[in-house]
Amino acid sequence: MSENICVQIKGEAPNEVAHIAAERLLERGINAVAQPSPDGCLLVLESENKSKKVLPVELDPHDTPDFAAEKIIDLLAENGLAISETSDYTPEEEEEIRRRLQNLGYIE
Repeated sequence: MSENICVQIKGEAPNEVAHIAAERLLERGINAVAQPSPDGCLLVLESENKSKKVLPVELDPHDTPDFAAEKIIDLLAENGLAISETSDYTPEEEEEIRRRLQNLGYIE
């Protein structure tokens, strides 16, 4: 990441969502801090560069804080700003699992 990312979160429980998202990003090795700032940022992804990109996020009132945090992480990943979780299985392993589930009648 070449710049700091300021996530401005609006909606239900924005501080709680920012803390959950920061914890999950830290688990993925991304330096993130949940901390309100004067410019409206609640979640900051930090880099060594001093430039800043602002990403406004409007939370859906029906989302739980956990789900809203995952949506923010997905949005960051879509914009190339965070690493999205990937499958630990190779395509061959996924095909074998799928074949076994079909044989057991769980999927068609």
